Amino acid sequence: MNVNKYVLSIFLIVQLLGLFVGMNLITLTGQVKEIEDIGVSPFGENSYFNSLFLFGYVLFGAVALIFLIKIYKGDLIFKLMEFMVVTSASTIVFFVFILFIIGIVNSSIAMVLALLFGIMFGIIKFVKPELRNIAAVISSAGVGAIFGYSMGLLPLLFFAILLSGYDYVAVFISKHMISFAKSFSKRNLSFSIKAKSRQTKSIQVPSSDDPNVQVTKIVPKNQLELGTGDLVIPLMLVVAGFKVGGILLSLLIIIASFIGLIWVLNYVQKKKTFLPALPPLVIPSVIIIGLYYLIQHLI
Repeated sequence: MNVNKYVLSIFLIVQLLGLFVGMNLITLTGQVKEIEDIGVSPFGENSYFNSLFLFGYVLFGAVALIFLIKIYKGDLIFKLMEFMVVTSASTIVFFVFILFIIGIVNSSIAMVLALLFGIMFGIIKFVKPELRNIAAVISSAGVGAIFGYSMGLLPLLFFAILLSGYDYVAVFISKHMISFAKSFSKRNLSFSIKAKSRQTKSIQVPSSDDPNVQVTKIVPKNQLELGTGDLVIPLMLVVAGFKVGGILLSLLIIIASFIGLIWVLNYVQKKKTFLPALPPLVIPSVIIIGLYYLIQHLI
């Protein structure tokens, strides 16, 4: 399996699935009471205080995770965190699809069914860690859709720029993002998607019984991981872009971030190193959104 093509395919699936979910949330606002109750913008849709509040929340969560990883070596707490995220995010996705099937007049039934499916899916992932990529796709689509639905495009763009700066610091300076990636991957959590080739190679690693003894380990020839944040942040902009410029702007943002991801994957494969993916994903989206507003102003 070509790991780059696999990751790019997953990225597109998340963007298109999340866009479908987000479009339905946006178009059904005012018609379905349950949708109005799931917003995540405490200061109003177009307030930049939302961006600062969410960024502070991310920083607080990062500090908490750093301490948790250092002092806790078990799996249960992390799996419970994953269960809550997967359950709540997938419920949004299931709700939109069930609503699409049974109609908006049955919205309360759709929400109950969606919650049941979300809990079931969270439990299944809890006991079947190998479903991490599927869980990552569905939960990323749900998170990105709900944030894009809840906030305006420009506040979300500001939030994405803040996160891009944080991503750079977290990978190149503090390097705690690398620790997060290794910890989540070791526990097979759905906070990243994992791609590995079928081709294998042999490497020498220290023995678990005696660190001074080298043993042969068979590993994939190529392996790559992409954090769910790198799926969610572009999707937020895609969904929020639909509210401003319709499906055309959303698709242009997808194309822009997709081009950025191609560059990231090629660079990582060539240099065999960690790289903060958000800046290359967000910068092309900033350009597209900036051009859109410029053209609108000139027209």
